[in-house]
Amino acid sequence: MARALQSYLDAISKGAALEETTWAPDDPQLRADLHDQFFMNIVQGYFLYMGANAGHPDFTPNYNNVMRLQPNPDDTYVRTEVDGNGVYRLSGERGTIRLLTVTLGQNVIGTTETPGGQTAEYDLDECLTFDAAGKFECVFSAERPEGYTGQWLRMPPETNGFLIRRRAYDWATERDPRLAIERLDTPALKPRLSVQEVERRLTGVAEYAERHSRQWLRYQDQIRAKGIVNRVENHGFSELGGIRVQQYWWGMFQLEPGEALILETEIPETAPYWNIQLNDEIWNTLEYVWRQSHLNGHQARLDSDGKFRAVIAPDDPGVPNWLDTVGRLQGTMVGRWYKCSSHPVPRLKKVKLADVRDHLPADTPVIDAGERDTRLRARARAAQMRIRW
Repeated sequence: MARALQSYLDAISKGAALEETTWAPDDPQLRADLHDQFFMNIVQGYFLYMGANAGHPDFTPNYNNVMRLQPNPDDTYVRTEVDGNGVYRLSGERGTIRLLTVTLGQNVIGTTETPGGQTAEYDLDECLTFDAAGKFECVFSAERPEGYTGQWLRMPPETNGFLIRRRAYDWATERDPRLAIERLDTPALKPRLSVQEVERRLTGVAEYAERHSRQWLRYQDQIRAKGIVNRVENHGFSELGGIRVQQYWWGMFQLEPGEALILETEIPETAPYWNIQLNDEIWNTLEYVWRQSHLNGHQARLDSDGKFRAVIAPDDPGVPNWLDTVGRLQGTMVGRWYKCSSHPVPRLKKVKLADVRDHLPADTPVIDAGERDTRLRARARAAQMRIRW
């Protein structure tokens, strides 16, 4: 007999206990945001558990501006389940995006009580050869298949998932890749899932909804516990699937009404990619399609001294590098230095919003309401042109 629907709902409802663990348990807005996150996790969990299986893989959406538990706005992510003892072929066209990586992992965060982290990481531009049209194919397996002479990358046998990052710098013009994955050592005909397998996977979805939020909230609380408020520290995310050759920095912003933070940093001499994003109080990336809560090295304006300065504020300060908190007075921030020659730690200074220009170079352009509207519309068009799901 099939498992009762109530048992799945009971697993999901365990998330109610997390309301008391947020930074402001009595805040109805934050409680609503957490409930929103639970439903978001259900959607993401369904793709994770039901969208594909190791015998018949298929890339499904993983993180984007809807499933937004801390994605990088420059990345669109797809994931599939795999069997580390299987043989898989990845094929397609490279496109023109800034970065295309494959992260192999075990037990992605939210799927088990202890995330398994990475098992391997490949920047396809460094590992593969593409033809004149950008086409390629490559086999992944624990050992090179006997007699196979094509492109091959090792997949450690403990691997149970593939994560593809498709990173763009210039959202408006870079072209996303076209990718396909297939398992070569099993029949192509996909069988119907048994009752037991459906129950197992749906239980995984229900438990993921609570566990995913709980694990990220616990991770976020490390920032507050360490007192990283209105400052940042370098940090690594590789244990949770972050790119190993990418230095992350993170911190918490906290403002009073009428205040702003000015962030200032040097830019490494060699900097293939860098960015900064703002998150809310429960680690969701803030709205970034229709708000400028994030900037990357292509979008940002550097000052004449070569430094990057941005203003973090809930209200528009009328400068190009406004990082919009979307009305929030507190949240977290994350930045990335990808394969950079150095890893500067940005500095933050709290000022009155009305006095922002006193702390910026005199030649900082003025962005009025009309220009801001034009820029936001261009940003939204560029974001929507990307393949996100």
